[in-house]
Amino acid sequence: YKDGPLSLGLHKKGSTYDVLNVGDCKLVHEDMTKILTCVWEYFRDRGVSY
Repeated sequence: YKDGPLSLGLHKKGSTYDVLNVGDCKLVHEDMTKILTCVWEYFRDRGVSY
């Protein structure tokens, strides 16, 4: 969400606001989770907030 902590993932079922972060998602393959985690860490380390 805007002005909140950086997150990358999918919306929780039935919610347009809550996001399930990539590390907790069981829907995608483990390799994809690793890629998405690297992307999230890249932007987190550079201070991108939204």
